[in-house]
Amino acid sequence: MKGQDLLIREANNADIESLVHLQCKAMPESLMARCGRQFLKNTFYPVILGAGDVLIYVLEKERQIIGVAVYAIHREFVKKLLSKHKVSLLFSILSQSFRHPFIFLECFRAGTRSQLVEKITIPKNSFHLFLIAVDDTRQGKGCGSFLLQTSIPLAARFYQSSSCVVEARTERAYRFYEQNDFVDAGYETRGKNHFFFLYRQL
Repeated sequence: MKGQDLLIREANNADIESLVHLQCKAMPESLMARCGRQFLKNTFYPVILGAGDVLIYVLEKERQIIGVAVYAIHREFVKKLLSKHKVSLLFSILSQSFRHPFIFLECFRAGTRSQLVEKITIPKNSFHLFLIAVDDTRQGKGCGSFLLQTSIPLAARFYQSSSCVVEARTERAYRFYEQNDFVDAGYETRGKNHFFFLYRQL
């Protein structure tokens, strides 16, 4: 599928190095990026690429990956997949703790049960946009919106669902989803952090 010389396709194992590089550049402050490249390369991407209920679409320009969107069958699915690889995750956290002293605490909070603050109104059987990232040099140029608008219908057909839910952790991310036809669905807290949910009805 092409648009403005952009190509969207499903990811494969040969893309892992490029995906790791992209994610660390585009989202350096995200928890997964701070867990380290080795975790992304040896655990995260191999695990989700091998999962039947996860879809990964890459956005290419001139055969270079400049964006990625990761979808899952429901919003807890990827977390449950990764929970089966606790040893690898723990090793990665410990190896990164000298650079990010509070990363262990953040991972613990991310894995704990959420405290419901406001009822989240998400349609039943919604699939989940787990991650979307665009190369930092291409952000703000419409690439993220193109990736999102093109890949969501593909994921909807795969999951046989008409609703997509996403979690926004920053105001910038929240605005991006609003601009792409997502609507507010409430929020929850984990520790002191608020996590806002939005959904899009296709």
